[in-house]
Amino acid sequence: MTQRTHNDKVALITGAGRGIGRAIAERLAKDGATVVIADLDSSNAQTTAEAIKASGGNSVAVTMDVTNEESVQEAVAKVWESCGPISILINNAGLFASTPHCLKHWTVGTPVWPSCSPVHYFAHEQRFLT
Repeated sequence: MTQRTHNDKVALITGAGRGIGRAIAERLAKDGATVVIADLDSSNAQTTAEAIKASGGNSVAVTMDVTNEESVQEAVAKVWESCGPISILINNAGLFASTPHCLKHWTVGTPVWPSCSPVHYFAHEQRFLT
């Protein structure tokens, strides 16, 4: 039986629509946290949030571009309004060469790094907890 160690906690996980972020969100929800699925892909975010709710967890989806301060501020405001203050933050968002966002900017002979690097470079700069 899973111990519910995160009751009354709100966890915001960036890049939680799929992959490692989704797995982290699912685990935190099992541990009792309300998880915020923050993702650039709103469809993935919603699908993940619904799956967590279907398995008995508390979850909300927000669309967030971690490279855009306005997007982050809007998402965090929605979280505070619907869930309360954020007590756990996991900056998981990341892109890699086969991510659709990178692929749409890539052409033969053009490096992928410039279109993907802002997520890795700027995401840690955002202030989620203030």
